[in-house]
Amino acid sequence: MRERLESVLAPFLSFDRVRPFLRRRLTSIFGHVVSDRDNPLVTDLYRYPTTAEFRQMLVFLRANFEFVTLADVISHFRDGAPLPEYPIFLSFDDGLRETADVIAPILKDLSIPATFFLTARALDNRYLFYGHRRSYLLTLVQTVEMQQFMRQSVGALLGLSEPEPTLQTICQAFRRLSVHESDDCARLNECAEALAVNWQEVLDAEQPFLSAEQATALLSDGFSLGAHGTDHTKFAHLNETDRRRDLRRSLDFMAETFGLDDIAFCFPHSHKGVTRHWMTEQLAADPRLSIFFSTANYAPNDRVMVNRVCFDRSVDAVEPLNMGDILARSFLHSAVHHGGWRRAL
Repeated sequence: MRERLESVLAPFLSFDRVRPFLRRRLTSIFGHVVSDRDNPLVTDLYRYPTTAEFRQMLVFLRANFEFVTLADVISHFRDGAPLPEYPIFLSFDDGLRETADVIAPILKDLSIPATFFLTARALDNRYLFYGHRRSYLLTLVQTVEMQQFMRQSVGALLGLSEPEPTLQTICQAFRRLSVHESDDCARLNECAEALAVNWQEVLDAEQPFLSAEQATALLSDGFSLGAHGTDHTKFAHLNETDRRRDLRRSLDFMAETFGLDDIAFCFPHSHKGVTRHWMTEQLAADPRLSIFFSTANYAPNDRVMVNRVCFDRSVDAVEPLNMGDILARSFLHSAVHHGGWRRAL
């Protein structure tokens, strides 16, 4: 019913119609990478903005909002400090290399603040997320000529029953693998071995993540950093003990590496399965922890957690990036799915 309502209303809800409802409401947006090159580690995960699209997006946002910093957001929700009439908060997850190479220079040129949420084990290219591994293997099998025996071997590892699997069925099988389930992650590693892919060699060659030195330079340039877990595991797939351990280790890493003592934590993927009561307990237990961030669009924000809108799009998106449409659709989705029209509007 809600999905039907959303699909019926979507064509009629433009950004101009939504904007009045965003007055005095924090809009938070996030992405992962901005680049003009094909990145094999993410091209099968989402479509990210080009540098031209990113600049156009920032121009649009500046014309309709006023950018605020992480400190502004924390002060607002923790201490009641006022925000501008149309505030917007910009952040990037995962700590990919393009943060320093592409994103930060553009933001500095336009004097726009941003926060970068870092995953502890990925910094200095010590660990590769399983989503990136799957994307890399998908890119590889689509760009190299696979011999018949190799297709048979990879197909068998992917659980395909046909004796001579096609490239299409292999790609479909890869995309069905969950990057959150241990058995599927093990299967990804087995396929990598069959394809003669060594993940450390991929990390050394691609250098996909920031170094600690680059992240420190971002702080020196006036940007802010936050925590994003130890290895990007979704909290819904961790038990209670492991959730607490992951949060604590992530905060320890940010404090020890960058000297931070007021640290925002952004859930990897989403906060699904984690209650606000649990978050409240963690905020009370660790004075270093300032606030949580998640990914539920315009769902209600409070002292405990701020939700964000993602401006990455599906990999099959062909239309140019339109930030107004993204915000309007996200607002509609939250209005329908998070508390009804009265609460959202």
